[in-house]
Amino acid sequence: MSPNSDHLLVACEASAWQGENGRCRWCNRECEGRRSRWCTDACYAAFANNHFWGPASHAAKTRDGFKCIREDCTNLRGLSTHHIVPLSTLTIEVYGETRKVKHSDGGCWHHLDGLESLCELHHWEAHRRLEVRDPDQLMLL
Repeated sequence: MSPNSDHLLVACEASAWQGENGRCRWCNRECEGRRSRWCTDACYAAFANNHFWGPASHAAKTRDGFKCIREDCTNLRGLSTHHIVPLSTLTIEVYGETRKVKHSDGGCWHHLDGLESLCELHHWEAHRRLEVRDPDQLMLL
């Protein structure tokens, strides 16, 4: 997210920021010294762990103990991070055009509460059960 997308952080449910300059974009505390957007490195990390794919994916795997969250799963191969709401159902507007969301697009679709760690098999099964017939409607197979 760039400085000109601060309005998205005001709308973000995970951010306490209310839009006032000089306050932390994550916790809304006053920034001190040379800091103007984040009061601490920890606040920036919390923001990144919920909005940028790389840090969010790693944070989800860390939270889940680097193992598949499916009950009784012992498969340690191919651990990946799964979006509970598939990105293929989400669209954004970029330069006046609407397109599907990509992993590289920073945004609120990478919040930790919307991610889960799955092994290769369970991730494949999760995607196989979903068929997108209409971007606004998911059909279970």
